[in-house]
Amino acid sequence: MPPARKKQRSGRPRLWLAALLLLCIGGGAYWYFAAREAASPLTEQELAKKVELLTMRNVRQYYVDNEKVGKVFVIEGQVVNEFPQPKELIAVEAAIYDKDKKPLAVKKQLAGTQLSLFQLQVLSEKEMESFLNNKVEILSNNTNVPHGGEVPFMVLFYAPPEGVAEFGVKIADVQDIPSPKE
Repeated sequence: MPPARKKQRSGRPRLWLAALLLLCIGGGAYWYFAAREAASPLTEQELAKKVELLTMRNVRQYYVDNEKVGKVFVIEGQVVNEFPQPKELIAVEAAIYDKDKKPLAVKKQLAGTQLSLFQLQVLSEKEMESFLNNKVEILSNNTNVPHGGEVPFMVLFYAPPEGVAEFGVKIADVQDIPSPKE
């Protein structure tokens, strides 16, 4: 009687399963962010009401010399949720102004990520933006933020123009936690 042959298993079912899982996660993150976009812009009063119990703490600005980009103007801090219910997808808007209070640049950023001083000194602009817009990191730190919870933020201006005299930062958006469907 000939010896029984062992069946060799292909790794393809596992590969397909991993690819399917990755596709579901990516699609879910896309849906999560795209579905949360506001259909129409809010008035200034509506936005003020929507973000009224979000406060900022430890806001500071400084320059960093980056080996690839040159000078980078950094604004960082934390947003604190003072609402009684959890919030998520908090966004800030930062601006730099000249001495006549004319905006030189304005930038909106989802909170939830910050770079270290070392990263600010050595990463390229593309690498820094990729890190600051990392959906997984943002979802880890900027969803289901409880009452009293803090979310870090960082906004970068690359090669800022001469004549920056001051900066401003405000809370630009926040989302309510969707209620579970019953």
